[in-house]
Amino acid sequence: MNLKEFLKAIIPIKHIHCDHKNKVTVVVFEDDSKAICKCAKEDEYNEYSGICICIAKHVYGKSHLDKIINSKKKVIYNNDNKEEK
Repeated sequence: MNLKEFLKAIIPIKHIHCDHKNKVTVVVFEDDSKAICKCAKEDEYNEYSGICICIAKHVYGKSHLDKIINSKKKVIYNNDNKEEK
């Protein structure tokens, strides 16, 4: 089994709904659970990012994903200057 087949087996997606007007992505999985990603008003909507975030929420769970994101050092790039936070 290659990686693509493996990922399809562990993350079986039933339906993807991308709402450009409201900047919302909804991914429904085969077990009928769903993950929702809403884009901030000031941000540009991107289907790919929305789908990836929904999959990450499904795999890790929203609260665990928040812990992962908030616990790691972040590197901010601003005009070719790198700053760690």
